[in-house]
Amino acid sequence: MAVIQIIQLGADSSLDQHTSSTTLDDKIKKITKALEGVKNPQHFVLGIQIQDKNAIQLTSERTGVEDSSDFETFIKSVSTACGEPRSIFHVSLDRPAFGANGPATANVVEYVQVSFPTSLATPEFQRKIEGDFSRFEEIFRVAAKGDLGLAVGWVLEEQEVEEIEGENAKCFFVVRGWESMERFEESVRHDASTEAAQILFAWNAPFKMVGFCFVVQRISGD
Repeated sequence: MAVIQIIQLGADSSLDQHTSSTTLDDKIKKITKALEGVKNPQHFVLGIQIQDKNAIQLTSERTGVEDSSDFETFIKSVSTACGEPRSIFHVSLDRPAFGANGPATANVVEYVQVSFPTSLATPEFQRKIEGDFSRFEEIFRVAAKGDLGLAVGWVLEEQEVEEIEGENAKCFFVVRGWESMERFEESVRHDASTEAAQILFAWNAPFKMVGFCFVVQRISGD
């Protein structure tokens, strides 16, 4: 088991839809500079969302006992450089996201979040979802050329999801690394992907799928 922390940063007044790549590069450098001298998590990557170049994500993981004060300092440094995060949450995964074959270390990383009403997401229900995903993976594996690693788990904090009314959501989370965006797109077009997806569509649950191209990687820390 491993726990990752995800900090999602949105565009501020200086980064609108007309932002130049130079300005975005400057912002990445500003965040990186802000983290210098801070006791960072042992593993972290900083990346730009492929679908929205103004969206930045910082994914981190600790391998030892977490010091909450270190994380608070880490988050404060990010906020100073980039403004208040859109969201901060944690995911308990079935395997480390970093290290050997860790999906978070790939050049392109796919993140999928599937949301279920909290009242529905009992331990038994969660095991069923995990079993369904295992069946999905058995079929999809044929299409997944260029797959560099997979980790799955559940978001620890309940989430507010627009499509779920009257209660919060419990979210199933998938992290998959790819050699390139082209490899991911090839997998989606494969017949095996279409077949496997029917298992997930049967959940009839809202989901988000985004890809990140990571521009700063720190695989081991102090």
